[in-house]
This record gives sequence, structure tokens and C-alpha cells, in this order.
Amino acid sequence: MLSPLTDLTAQLTSVEGQVESKYLFGTVLARDLMPFVVRKFSLVALPLLVTSKGDLVMIDAAEALSQGEKHAYDWFSQTEGIWEKKRKADAYTLSGWLNYHNKITEQNPGAKFIVIYNQSGTNISASLVTKDESKRIGEFPISGYVIDSKTYYHYAKTEDEAHYLVGILNSTFVNEAIKPLQPEGLMGARDIHRRPFEACDIPLFDSKNNLHSRIAETAREARAELLKIVRKMETPVGRARGDARHIVANQLHKLDKLVTKLLKNKSLKYPDHKSEPMQLMELFEEKS
Repeated sequence: MLSPLTDLTAQLTSVEGQVESKYLFGTVLARDLMPFVVRKFSLVALPLLVTSKGDLVMIDAAEALSQGEKHAYDWFSQTEGIWEKKRKADAYTLSGWLNYHNKITEQNPGAKFIVIYNQSGTNISASLVTKDESKRIGEFPISGYVIDSKTYYHYAKTEDEAHYLVGILNSTFVNEAIKPLQPEGLMGARDIHRRPFEACDIPLFDSKNNLHSRIAETAREARAELLKIVRKMETPVGRARGDARHIVANQLHKLDKLVTKLLKNKSLKYPDHKSEPMQLMELFEEKS
């Protein structure tokens, strides 16, 4: 039996029809997040507008109609109708629920380099998403890339910084370091959340640091190798991630040595637990 939230999500995502392209965005579901690469981008329609200044604004069906966008009005009217039948009297509107704690409008759908990793699971998988991948999905032009609630993200300043962070997060060192912090489920350790940055004192990227540059370059090589074949990897997520790691085993072996050298003399950090959902990797951000 489906939970109420799962049933609601299934109904909302089952809506079909036409919608103006300005409301189309790309996202990555956790099941399509592989080490270093994404095997598939998913197309989503959101009641979300990108302003001329690049800001994000949530709208509703009535607002879409006032702009003369009938397809968007029809689409969002359907989803709002489903929501209204399910929500409690004092609950958020559909747009308010989608944008809870501004988790959508604080994003930057046009960011050049985004590092993402899975929120849950036994092992961490991190990938780079570039601006070039945020322009269209198949034949459909999109308004940018939005982060799914099941992934954590960091906007990197440069491509080298992004590769550096992806390389560290995919290393055995970090994966093993988070294990004491992960709760145990029936299938073993689960839930990753902020733990890589809680367990490991990861230095900010320094382009002048040779070790940092070597980590970034090795991660870049692994990504290039996987980009050749990743779209053909259609097996279940656990197996696909294992296959990806096998394909770039040489680069991973090199990364493990480099990351161990970078982090082995740094003490592990075990901060107080934070219960609120945090999407930004602020533990990696430079402190003012």
C-alpha cells in the first residue's frame, strides 16, 4: 500500500499534456546519479519562472493564465486540483509545498558547474553537472537545471574545483569515513546527508596546490571515460554504480592514494547533529 505522500507524488507526476517551454526544467533523480557522471536527465514541468535578472519566482495556474499561457494554466490547474483534494485545510498551497523553505527559489538553474551527490544509500556517488547539460533534454529546450530533493549540491566557482570535490567525494577514504556516522538499516549503513563534510575536513580548492590539481585532473579523466558509455547503462542503480566504478578502477585507485594523502593527517570532525534539511554544502564554503 502506498503512503499518502507517495500516492500524492504519483498523482502529481502522472499529469500529461502540453506546457510552454519556459516552465520546463531538467533534474537528476537519485537513481540516475552515477560516480562522476549522470546517466539520464529527467524533464519536469514546474510552476516556476526565471526572471530577466535570473531570479526564480513561483507562480500558480491563475498567474499563468493572466500571462496568456493556456497550456501552463491547464497543466497547473490539474496539479493544483490534485493537491487541493489531498491537503489539510491549513497546509501550504502546491507552490508553497514545492518551495518549502525556499528550496527551489534559492537555487541557480543556470549555474555553470554543480556538484551533486546522493542524500541516501550505503555508498556515496558524486557527479558534476555542467551548464551545457542544462540547455535541453532531447528535443526539448529547458530553462535550466533544478536540484531534486534527494540530492545535495554545491555550486563550484570553477570546473577544476568541481572535479576536485567530485574526486574526493567518490574516494574510498571519504566513503569509509562516513560509515561510523551512518545509521544502520536492514540492508546495512544508510543515509549520507552532510556526513562527508562532517566526517572529513576537506580543504577548500586551491588552484596553486599541486595535490588539489592532481585530484581534479584524475576525476576529470574518470568522467571523460564514463561519458562515453554511461547513457547505455540501464541496469538497476546499485549495479550501474558498481559497473561505473569498475570501468574507472584505475582512476579510482589513483584518487584513493591522492585523497588519502590529502586527508590522512586531518582529524575527523563529529559536530552536533543538525536535524533541519540542508541542501547546500555550506561546510565546504569559505568562512567569512
